[in-house]
Amino acid sequence: MSQLASFHPRRHPRSSCVMTVLAQTAQGLIRGVCRNVSRGGAFITGVPWAPGQHLRLQLEVPGLGEVQAEGEVLYHHQHPDGAGVGVVFTRISDDDQSVLDRFIDLFCRPR
Repeated sequence: MSQLASFHPRRHPRSSCVMTVLAQTAQGLIRGVCRNVSRGGAFITGVPWAPGQHLRLQLEVPGLGEVQAEGEVLYHHQHPDGAGVGVVFTRISDDDQSVLDRFIDLFCRPR
């Protein structure tokens, strides 16, 4: 069974975007690119993370500032721009969630 086959349907629709993500991991600070985002998570390319890995994320939201969140890698797969991972947010403050919601509402196109 593939890793994707065991996933439940998403609670929140994903929106396409391009934003820098910095993550603090056990290996140190790693930079990736967020390719799509929702209230509940993101797909990030350019990172070597494994499913189950816990991260502290900083998303550089264009025009609105930074969003801090904690997350867990759920899966990985190839993307046209390279390997990427699906991350579910496990902790995000109300203020940071508001910034992310505003970005999604204003600038992102539904996938």
